[in-house]
Amino acid sequence: MKKIIMTALVLLITQTSFAADVVVNLSGLQAQGQLMVALHRSESTFDNENATPFKYSIVKVTSSSTQVVFAGVPAGEYAVSLIHDKNNNQKLDKNMLGIPKEPFGFSNNPRILTGPPRFQECSFNMNASDKKTLAIKMIQF
Repeated sequence: MKKIIMTALVLLITQTSFAADVVVNLSGLQAQGQLMVALHRSESTFDNENATPFKYSIVKVTSSSTQVVFAGVPAGEYAVSLIHDKNNNQKLDKNMLGIPKEPFGFSNNPRILTGPPRFQECSFNMNASDKKTLAIKMIQF
């Protein structure tokens, strides 16, 4: 029994010490609606809007800048995607041609030409002991 308790304690301490925060800083926002921010751990959730990301946050936009923090993120490869949902309908509104009508953004601020970027363009490596701070530029067509 002691061995099981010690093993569980070591695992708990190990998990806690190998996790850090991902901080997403945004500016130039219009003070309306909400931000829908997703932290993806794989290409399969990043490329599929119906898949559940690793972590997700919805934040009400009340000023021109805001910060979203994902706490306790273990080491690994991640990508962030976000939408400024101005009308609070919890989706990215698009015009008849499929072009977004609301601002959006991605980690690494990739150049958007003919469609959404791939996971590899937006991914970053997360160290277990260091906080990762991202400054994402919003894109509006």
